[in-house]
Amino acid sequence: MSKKLLVLGIGHAQVDLIHAAKEMGFEVVACAFNEQGPGKALVDDFKQLDIKDVEAVKQYAIEQEVDFIYSMALELSVPTMAAVSEALGLPTFVKPASLEKIENKAVWRTEIGDAEGNVKHLSGTRVEDFREWAIYPAILKPVDGSGQRGVIRVDNFEDIQAAFNESVSHSLSEELMVEEFVDGREISVNTFVEKGELKFALVSDRISYEEYPGGIIKAHYIPSRVIDEEAKAIVLNLVDKVNKTIGFENGHIYFQMKVQNDTPYLIEFTPRFDACHMWNLIYYSTGLDLRKVALETLAYGESETLAKFDETQDIREVETHFISDKPGTIVNKENYEIPENPLYLKWYYDEGQEVRSVTGYMEKVGYYIVER
Repeated sequence: MSKKLLVLGIGHAQVDLIHAAKEMGFEVVACAFNEQGPGKALVDDFKQLDIKDVEAVKQYAIEQEVDFIYSMALELSVPTMAAVSEALGLPTFVKPASLEKIENKAVWRTEIGDAEGNVKHLSGTRVEDFREWAIYPAILKPVDGSGQRGVIRVDNFEDIQAAFNESVSHSLSEELMVEEFVDGREISVNTFVEKGELKFALVSDRISYEEYPGGIIKAHYIPSRVIDEEAKAIVLNLVDKVNKTIGFENGHIYFQMKVQNDTPYLIEFTPRFDACHMWNLIYYSTGLDLRKVALETLAYGESETLAKFDETQDIREVETHFISDKPGTIVNKENYEIPENPLYLKWYYDEGQEVRSVTGYMEKVGYYIVER
C-alpha cells in the first residue's frame, strides 16, 4: 500500500522533498500559509493554513489520513511536525521534549555546558542586560531566530545599543543573546542519526560574503579544504555530544561550525535539512540521496539506501555556488555568469521577477553545482 506524506510548506526546499516522495511512489499532500509556492502544482491535495497552527495541521492530517509528516529546511515546521506527529502517533524524528531544549539558543548553549567547541554567551531582553558583557568582538542575535536574520557583529557595548532594535525585531520572544565571536573559516556538517548512532556525517566548507553581516552564504565545497582528519575527529565528537545532550536519536541534524586554530566551535545546529540544498551537493559527491534516506526511515522504520551506502568510497569534489543579487533587483538571467554545462542549475525566479528581501543585503536568485 502506498504511503501518504503531508508536507508543511510548498517553497523551493519542499519541491525537493515532493519530487523525492513522488519518485518513491508516495501520495503527497501539503499545506502552507501562502498558496503561491512552486510546490502547490506538484501535490495531490493542498490546503491553505498557517503551519504554525498545530490544531489546524492536526485536523488536516486526520482528514487526509496521512502516514507521516515532514518538511525540509523550514525551521517553523519543526515544532508542528513534532507536536502533531506525537499527538497522532505518527513516526517522527524529533520529539517535543528535545525541541524544548533547543527553541532558545541560550538554553541549549547552557545545556551543552563546557564541552569543547561551545562558546561563552549571555542572553537578555533589554539593552542594559548586556552592559557587563566584556568579550569583544561578539555576535548579537535572536535566541529564537533562523536564517541569519537579526545576526549582527558588535565590537563594543555602544554597538549593541545601536543594533539592539534591529536584531530584536527578528525575535518572536523579544530576547537576544550575545556570544563570543569565533574568527575562523566556516564548515557545515550534514548528519543522519539512526537509533542513537551517528550513521552518516559529511563535513563541507561554507563560504559566506565577507562584506555583509550574518554569514550570508554564497558557496559550499565538498570535501572540506579547512579541516584535516584530526580536526574532523573533534568535529564528530562535538556532533555526538550535542546529539546525546539534546536527545536526538533519529533523523537529519545539520550543524554549522567555525574552525579557529584547528579547533571547531559550534555556531548553530538544527534537526532539519539546511536551506542550501546540501542534500543535492552531497548526492553529486557521494551518490547518497539524504531525502530518500529520511523518507525511507519515516515510512518503513529504517533506510535501505543508507544501509547499502559505502562510506569508504572516494567522493567527487564538487561545489555549490549561489546566484545572488540585491533585494528589489529585476531578474535578467543574462546578467549572471553561469559556467557552461554545470552539473545542476536551478533558478528561484523567472525572468523579469523582482528579488524579494529576506536578509536585506544579498538574496539567492538560484544556484548551480559544478565539479571542482
